[in-house]
Amino acid sequence: RTVTVDEALDDLVVWGHRPLAPVTLDPGDVDRLVEAARADRLVGVLAAAVDAGFVELPPGAARTVRTAHREALSAVLALDELLVAVADALDAVGIEHRLLKGAALAHLAHRRPADRLWGDLDVLVPAPDLDRAVDALAGLGITRRLPPLRAGYDRRFAKAVTLVDPDGREVDLHRTPAVGPYGLVADPAVWFAAPASSVDLGPRRVTTLDATGHLVAAAVHLALGDVTPRRGHRRDLLGLLGHRSLDPDAARSLADAAGLTVPFAAGVTAVADLLPDAGDGPAGGEPAHGATPAGRALVDWARTVEPTRRDRRLLAAYRSRSGRFGRQVRASLGVLSRRDRLAFVAAIVWPDRANLAARGLDRRRHLRRLLRGR
Repeated sequence: RTVTVDEALDDLVVWGHRPLAPVTLDPGDVDRLVEAARADRLVGVLAAAVDAGFVELPPGAARTVRTAHREALSAVLALDELLVAVADALDAVGIEHRLLKGAALAHLAHRRPADRLWGDLDVLVPAPDLDRAVDALAGLGITRRLPPLRAGYDRRFAKAVTLVDPDGREVDLHRTPAVGPYGLVADPAVWFAAPASSVDLGPRRVTTLDATGHLVAAAVHLALGDVTPRRGHRRDLLGLLGHRSLDPDAARSLADAAGLTVPFAAGVTAVADLLPDAGDGPAGGEPAHGATPAGRALVDWARTVEPTRRDRRLLAAYRSRSGRFGRQVRASLGVLSRRDRLAFVAAIVWPDRANLAARGLDRRRHLRRLLRGR
C-alpha cells in the first residue's frame, strides 16, 4: 500500500491500536516524512514501525529513519539528566512536584518508552510555591526566559513559567496543565490531591500523575492546546485509554474538580473514532491494544457531555490562531472574581518595565499590540 507522508503519519498514530496493512512511500518522500515525524513527536514510532516491517523502506531510507531516532533519543537522555537535577533541586527546598508529559507518558501511554520522544521538560508545582521553584532552579543556571508581567502574576494566573538552562533546553514550571481561561476556573491544587505515580530514571524515581490524571491532562491539552494538535498527542491519548489501571470514575471526578469536564470530554471524543473495533486482530504486525473496557466507558460518557453556555463561550476562545490571545484574555475575565479580574487586567495592560524591555517593547507599542489582540 503506497501512501503519502500525511497518510503515513496518520497510520502511525493508530499503529498497534488497530489493524492496518503495511505501507510504503516514494523514496523521495523519506526526508519529508522524518521531518514531519519529528514535528509530530512520532520519530520513535516511525523507527519502530520500520523495524517491524509496517513501514517498508529501502535500506538507505531505513537508515535515515534510525539515525533520526538515535539523535532524538540522545537529546531525550540529556533531558532526563536535566529532569533529575530539577527534581533534586525542588526536593531540596521541600517543593512538591509532578512530572507532566515527557518521560511519564513514555512509560504510561506506550509499550516501548523509546517510541515517545520529547523536546522539553514540563513539571507541575503548587501555585503558592511557583516563585520559590523558579528561585530554586536559578541555582542550577536554569533561569526565566522573560521577567514576570508583574510580581505575583504567575502564581495567580499563569499556566506556566518558561525557564531555559545554559544549553538552551526549556523547562516549563506549570501552575496548571490547562491553558487560557480554563486554567483559571478552579484551584489547581486539585491536581496534587489526585493520586500520584512515579517513573524511574536510572537510580532516581520521579513523581508524576497516575495514568488517570495523565489521561485528563492529555485530553484537555488535545482539546485546548494547539489549533492543529500534534499527531503524537493523539497517540498518547489512545495509549492512556488502554492503560490497565485507568479509573473512569476518578477521571470524571478530577476533571469536574478542575472545572475541565467539557474540554476533557472533547479531547476524549476527538480520538474515539481512532480506537479499534471490539475483536480487532493484529494491528500492523502487533497485537491490538486499544481502549480497555474502562477506556470505552469513558468514551461512551464523553459523547454524552453537552457544553453549557459558559463552556461554549470559553471554548470559542481556543478555536483559531488569529486573535487567540485577545479572545482568551476576554474569556478569562468572565471566570475571575472581581478582585482577581482587576489584578489580571492591570498585569496585562500595564506590565513591569523589565518584562516590556525583555520583549523589546515600550508602553506605546505594547498597548498597540494589545489592542490588536496580540
